[in-house]
Amino acid sequence: AYVTLEPCSHHGKTPPCVNALMDAGIKRVVIGASDPDPRVSGMGITILKNAGIEVTEPKTAHPHRGFFRRVQYGLPYVMMKIATTSDGAMHDGTSTRVNITGELAQRHGHLLRGQVEAVLTGIGTVLADDPELTCRIRGYEHPNLIRIIADRQLRTPLKSKLVRTAEKQPTWIITLADSAEKAGSHAIELREHGVNIIALEDMSPRTMLTALAKAGIARLLIEAGPALSQTFAEANAVDTLYWYKAPQTMNRGETQLLAILSKTPRHARPEQLNLGADTCEIIELNSCLPD
Repeated sequence: AYVTLEPCSHHGKTPPCVNALMDAGIKRVVIGASDPDPRVSGMGITILKNAGIEVTEPKTAHPHRGFFRRVQYGLPYVMMKIATTSDGAMHDGTSTRVNITGELAQRHGHLLRGQVEAVLTGIGTVLADDPELTCRIRGYEHPNLIRIIADRQLRTPLKSKLVRTAEKQPTWIITLADSAEKAGSHAIELREHGVNIIALEDMSPRTMLTALAKAGIARLLIEAGPALSQTFAEANAVDTLYWYKAPQTMNRGETQLLAILSKTPRHARPEQLNLGADTCEIIELNSCLPD
């Protein structure tokens, strides 16, 4: 049997996986990675070996990095996507929404949404673009994807697409506790639409990420405008950056966000994907959040 994670040895929603493997008469189990959860943490491997089952551990932890981060540090693994022109512009300076990249790059961005539990955006993006933040690739829909809005003053409109679809697709708002209290009827109406409001004492990246990890989020995609993206970049709170680059120019100069990201330490040389006329650099950053 090939399993991506060490078989559990405790009773949860289902009986222990090690029991099922032993009952099935399995002779060899190949495990992708050991489980850091203290309820397991090597016990599953020990039980299998004691039962005379051969265990092989290749240690391919990459698919579980979000789960590991949440269990070990109480934080989610953070991915961030940005799109710029070849000269570093993220918008044309007007209030009109402009698609910088082409269809193939946009579909790849939807693919990223399908790989996480939640996607985070800012209130500025909600007010300017009114996004849906869903995975719109046929056959790869993600009905449980949680759309999260960082909204310090709880200004999210009831008519926004995220609120209007909250009963069908989970929608959360992170706001300040004082703002939630002052919002009064607006907060009540948001909840009536199915929105989950998370009120925090501060909205620093660490505080927000800690709250999301406690709520079960292991993998988070930040898909926001320059302001919120810069906040996380300045806090060195991004693990993997997906930087989509379009060939055109806007002659607006490089944003402060890119200047910050260029100084962030990296694990290795970026991986590059060719997406039609666009490219995507996948950059592994040295996040400073885990203690």
